[in-house]
Amino acid sequence: MRRLTIGVRLLLAAAVACAACEGKPAIRQPSPYRPFYTVPAAPAEPRGTLKGDYQWAASSSTREEALTRWRELLQKHAPPDGEYQDAFQRNYVRSAQYELMRLEYLAGHVDEGDALLRNLEDVRGR
Repeated sequence: MRRLTIGVRLLLAAAVACAACEGKPAIRQPSPYRPFYTVPAAPAEPRGTLKGDYQWAASSSTREEALTRWRELLQKHAPPDGEYQDAFQRNYVRSAQYELMRLEYLAGHVDEGDALLRNLEDVRGR
């Protein structure tokens, strides 16, 4: 009979501890980032170049940091008129567009993700 009493006490203590924790917000850790598109290991290119900025964005350690870096890359390297210099630029920019869209959705930014989706050349019908 005494064992049952100790077991009941332990269960009650655990229930009270859990109930006390429910009201507190959980400490949110930054989400680790792993890009969907991986770039083969290559010597680091200088920042300011398309490939260097792509490597910089892909090397982000958190999703939040990656969002900022991919946005910056696209602001700097996406051609405003949609006219790419070559297939290299087109492939890297389109990859960055998809990666940023994925991150926007993962962050819960549905409107921003939808806006990026609407601006993809496949969706616009170019």
